[in-house]
Amino acid sequence: KPSENSPLENVSYLSNELVLENGASVLHAFDYRTILIEQLKFRKDRYVTEEEWKQLHNDCSEKSKQLFPSLTMIVCETLKHVERGRSLFKYTEKYHQQSINNTAIATYMSLLSLNYFSSLSIVGDKSSSVWSDEILRLYNLIKQSQIKHFSSQTATNIIKGLSVTNQWELCYQYLPFVDDENHCLAITNVVLAALHADDILSAIKLITNLSCTAANNTYPITDIIHDIFRNLNPQNKESLQFIEHVFKYLSRIDSFINKPAVDKMFFYFSNYKYESFDFGTTYAYSNGTCEKLPGLCLEPAEITDEEFNILRQYLMESAYGEKEVYNTTTPAEFKRFQSFLNGSNFTTVVDGLNVLYGVGRFGTDSSNVMDKTTKILKKMNINPKNMLFIARKHVMKRLTPDVQLALKSMCQLFLVDDTSRDDWFILYAAFYSKAQIVTSDILRKERGFFNGAAGKTSKINLLFQKWLYRYQYLWVKVGYKAPMAHKLRAQYRDDVWLIPYFDQPPVSVGERPEQWFYVYKKDEQKT
Repeated sequence: KPSENSPLENVSYLSNELVLENGASVLHAFDYRTILIEQLKFRKDRYVTEEEWKQLHNDCSEKSKQLFPSLTMIVCETLKHVERGRSLFKYTEKYHQQSINNTAIATYMSLLSLNYFSSLSIVGDKSSSVWSDEILRLYNLIKQSQIKHFSSQTATNIIKGLSVTNQWELCYQYLPFVDDENHCLAITNVVLAALHADDILSAIKLITNLSCTAANNTYPITDIIHDIFRNLNPQNKESLQFIEHVFKYLSRIDSFINKPAVDKMFFYFSNYKYESFDFGTTYAYSNGTCEKLPGLCLEPAEITDEEFNILRQYLMESAYGEKEVYNTTTPAEFKRFQSFLNGSNFTTVVDGLNVLYGVGRFGTDSSNVMDKTTKILKKMNINPKNMLFIARKHVMKRLTPDVQLALKSMCQLFLVDDTSRDDWFILYAAFYSKAQIVTSDILRKERGFFNGAAGKTSKINLLFQKWLYRYQYLWVKVGYKAPMAHKLRAQYRDDVWLIPYFDQPPVSVGERPEQWFYVYKKDEQKT
């Protein structure tokens, strides 16, 4: 172990599955948590003996010992190890009660509530969690601490725990402490508790307060909708009012659900007996018409001039300011590109390398791949003066003279240095000319740049996604998919609710759902 004056804190390895490999030395207590997660993430959950916990505790630094209950419980919750968490809390209550704080207690409450609303097998079953008594005992410990203010995470964990008990209404006391990051998780858990209790009125009030930007990676929208419909009782006549509010919420957000959530919708409408519905799924074409709903067209989508200008101004001032753009190119090359664009009238910008490697093995069969690419691009019927093909200089060096000539005859070319980042040139040209782009790229690096827009991140990202849907020809191996002419949001059209969803989980954020769930009352029958 390091000496008392050493800046290092030692976490020694143990001779059991809690071992921290190689006696790893850590500088902060947080590192203890990180190392423990890495050590246990591939281990099965199990009830750990007091002796094992004692060994781990003894081998922690003094600073880590002070936070041992809370940090270790956070690890258990992160890994969803209920039995390990139960044994930990029993050990700390017995031997280190003075170290237990509200963070540890609330995290344990959250752990015991794990997957409750996702695993209920009987719709309408109003029984509480098997851990309800223990959760309420833990809650009384928090009350006894007489602390009046809580961090957002602690309040959220208390809410998660209380929501699976018959005293779920206590959750309301802790909602004011929840910040934007935890808003979705906290509100949704109280919604599920209300639905579980068949309290539709409370559920409606809560869902109307759910932020439009709330769904996140912690609680994806598809999981929210899945759990809502799983806990919604179709035998309750008033439940239909709640569904309307859920659909209205979906109509305000740009996130999509997956098929498991749609399956739960099918179950609900199949078992709701107070009114008759027609429902199913349909393919939506890029022009907004629906395969199984003749005569119905989805709501047209267009990014307004104001929205486009907000996005373009942000990009031009931030991404293409001298501080940023010269990480992408050289001053001379960028000025040459700006001069090239001056006076142009491009309607389409092609991401050359992206398209070429999407068609085939451009590196080993360059001319043949380019020949196939030009044939596909010709089918777009775009005037050669209006199509800009951007690629790196090495592309032309790989092509035979006749293929080079064929490419030049159908578009304008701009070749960037092989060391430059061509994506930023493509994006700049598209916004300069208000042109559509041809690419399969989801522009992940460029999205990452938006995350630096303090206070604007959400708005700019949403506008950028909206722009992509409307202006991107999504390149696929067999050709391309035209930009969307309709809104990719839940919508109410001609007395029909339509909800976009992915039949298979998307592999990238750039994918677009083409399947839609639809439902309407039978007395509003479509022909």
